[in-house]
Amino acid sequence: MAEEVARRREALPVRAGGAVRAALEAEHAPETRRAYASALRTWAAWARDNGVAAFPVAAEALVAFLTDRHADGRSPASLRLSVAALARAHVQAGEADPTKHPGVRSVLKGLGRLAAARGTGAPRQARALTAEALVLLRAAKPVRRRKALGGLETWDEAMRRQSLDVALAHLLSDAGLRRSEAAALAWRDVERVADGSGRLTVRRSKTDPTGDGQTVALTVLTVRLLGRYARLCGVRKDGLVFGLSGEQLSRRLARLCEEAGLGGGFSGHSGRVGLARRMVSKGAPTAAVQLQGRWKEPRMVARYVRREEAASALRWL
Repeated sequence: MAEEVARRREALPVRAGGAVRAALEAEHAPETRRAYASALRTWAAWARDNGVAAFPVAAEALVAFLTDRHADGRSPASLRLSVAALARAHVQAGEADPTKHPGVRSVLKGLGRLAAARGTGAPRQARALTAEALVLLRAAKPVRRRKALGGLETWDEAMRRQSLDVALAHLLSDAGLRRSEAAALAWRDVERVADGSGRLTVRRSKTDPTGDGQTVALTVLTVRLLGRYARLCGVRKDGLVFGLSGEQLSRRLARLCEEAGLGGGFSGHSGRVGLARRMVSKGAPTAAVQLQGRWKEPRMVARYVRREEAASALRWL
C-alpha cells in the first residue's frame, strides 16, 4: 500500500517534487509517522485477507474493517488512529478521502458508544507524578541492578543512575514534557535565574510543530536535581540533557517508580498528568495550568484533574 500511495503522490502536478515530498513528510512528528505506518500495515493486511483493494479505500470496506477491529477488542483510540492514517494517505496521494463518508463517521461514533457501554471506551490514563510521588522517589534508596554481563552495579553506579532518573521525573512533572520533548532537550534550553528557579525552552512540540519555542518554569528543587545529576555523572553541558530516546526515558521512569514502591502504571506521560494535578491542588486557575503544560484547550486540563475538581464540591456539600 505504501508503494501505491508514493506512486500516486509522485503523479501530483507539481514542479518542485522533491521539496513538496519533504514538506509532506515533515507534516507530522516522527512518532506520529511511525504510528500511521503501523496502522496502514494493519489495514493492508486486513484488506489482503478479505480480498478488497487496499488503495484507494472503499467506504464500505473501511466500515467492515472498523467493525472487525472493534470485535477484536481494539479501543476507540486505535480505530481513530487507523482512520487518521488512511485519511492522510489519501490526501497525500490526491485521492478522495473515504473517512469523510457519512457512513464511516456514523459507524465510528457508534463503535465508540458501544465501547463506552462495555467499559472500554475511555483511554487509560498514566499514573500521575504528583508531589507525593516525587517525595517518595527522592527518598528511595538506590537499587543495585544486575548488569547485562553479570554482577551487580556498584553503589556509585546505582547512585549516578538514580540521580538521572530522579532529575528526569521532576523535570517531566514541572514542565509537563512529553517523552519525545525530554529526549530532544539540550542543556542550552535550561536557564537558571537569580532566585534559583529555572526557565525551560521547549523548542518544538506537538502543539508547536513550527518550532517557535515555548518557555515554562522549573522549580528550585528541579534545577538543583539537574545540577546534581550533571555533577555525579560528569555530563558535558554542550549537548543533550539525557542523551536517550523517548522510549528509553519512559522505561527508566516506570522502573524507578516500581523500585520506589509506587507500583506500575507510570510512563512518559505521567509528568503531564502530575503537572496538572500538582498545580490544581494548590489552587492554580485553569489558564495557568494550561500555559505551563502548553495545552491548546482547557478540556485537556479538565481531563487530567477530574478527581481534584470533584473534591472541590465538598466545600458546599
